[in-house]
Amino acid sequence: MKFVLSLLIGVVVTMSASQAQVPAQNLLPPLASASPRLRFNLGQVANNQPAISPILPNIPEFPASAYYITQWQQRTYIEPNRMHVNDPAAFDVSLGIAKYAFEAIDGHSHVWVFPYNGGWAYELYESGGSVQTGGGSNLFLGTDQFVQAALDRPISVDFDAKLSRASLLGSDQAQAGGAVLAQIFSGFGLLHTDPTGGKQQFVFMQIPIADSRPLSRAASFVCSGTTISLFSPNLNNGETLLPYVADPGPMHHFHYAVNGYLSDLVGSTACSQSWPIGASDPKNWQLTGFYIGLETEVADSRPSAPTNAVQGVQETALQIANLTIVRN
Repeated sequence: MKFVLSLLIGVVVTMSASQAQVPAQNLLPPLASASPRLRFNLGQVANNQPAISPILPNIPEFPASAYYITQWQQRTYIEPNRMHVNDPAAFDVSLGIAKYAFEAIDGHSHVWVFPYNGGWAYELYESGGSVQTGGGSNLFLGTDQFVQAALDRPISVDFDAKLSRASLLGSDQAQAGGAVLAQIFSGFGLLHTDPTGGKQQFVFMQIPIADSRPLSRAASFVCSGTTISLFSPNLNNGETLLPYVADPGPMHHFHYAVNGYLSDLVGSTACSQSWPIGASDPKNWQLTGFYIGLETEVADSRPSAPTNAVQGVQETALQIANLTIVRN
């Protein structure tokens, strides 16, 4: 199949369809223009996915958002019917008063939605928290309207973010052991399908934004037996990392070229992982999802912990805007 491209200088050039530029594809709805009528997960799972409450916030002028809030390992939950509109208490020095403010009944977490440059920006806040066998207390922004896509074409992730609150106190021992901790990161789902037999392996990829502990740009891996279940790639291309301090200024831009991180995964011998030959071919990998947010804790509730008592205090807030994921 052929098509004809007419250049401005009047020269006619014939190109094959395989050489033609393929239109860019949004893999999720751009966050800035998405409806602010968020949906909420209340800590439950259905069919191995976050169970989303059927209750929507009372904002009838907007449709249900493509985005939802997930909440794991929480003592109370932010609920969609607990909303304040234009509440002066929901104030930020940079963004002003939130148009919509959602808060857990005990005030330990909130989601604020601000008008921002003709669209919307979001703040995810959490204080306290507890690390359990399944992980720490999480507050994430995600979407179930993600278009799964192969990595055979460049996929780029862009968003703006900053920490509007960042304070943590705990002993060196409590922080080193993970009982007192704040982690802020973006997460991705990666799925490999072996073209010879159809066997699949799912891997979480997490890219740090900020951390109450010193951050490293080196790759790291988490094992599940002899397979890699989670990894963080090398960050050697100028990726933004934020210090764990409250920032009164504007948001910072983040950009990730996802395809470039694949070699860190398939080239690793961590966990004694044995990849099939086709694992190095990006067309055998799919990007399946995205989330962004916080994990925080001030107590260690795992069975192996020497104490389950509260060992510190922390409060952290992440502001997010202008999220796009584009397959070029």
